[in-house]
Amino acid sequence: MQDDLKHSPKATQLIESLDGDNPGYITMVSVIELYWVLTSCYDLTCEKVSQALEAILRTKLA
Repeated sequence: MQDDLKHSPKATQLIESLDGDNPGYITMVSVIELYWVLTSCYDLTCEKVSQALEAILRTKLA
């Protein structure tokens, strides 16, 4: 969401450092927490969260 001045740049740097030789992964617990945060803190609908999760699953690293 890029809404935390301290953590957002660190998260962006981590994500941008991932590639085919250095892939990342998301645990099921993290997916569940992501759903909870997006629906309860950001008031996103289930449809919007579903779209976000689908985008994450479809992301391919070069």
